Amino acid sequence: MGRANSYVAGSRHKDNSHFFINSNEIRQLNFDSNIPISDLEKLGRLMSRSNKSSLAVDQLISKQVNNQLKEQSICEAYCAL
Repeated sequence: MGRANSYVAGSRHKDNSHFFINSNEIRQLNFDSNIPISDLEKLGRLMSRSNKSSLAVDQLISKQVNNQLKEQSICEAYCAL
């Protein structure tokens, strides 16, 4: 469930709102993080994602930018020594 659907599902109730999740599926999710994160944080990240469609080219450019930023931060950390 993405950001828009989570908002709609959680905000349309007068008194209470209940989310039913499969905890085994949440535990199996892997995020690009070196730090272990809790199931609740995984659920939060999952619900905050945008499910907006994008082109494959957009995904490639995003990955290239992320890789360049990682390389730059590694170089900066190494040069600081």
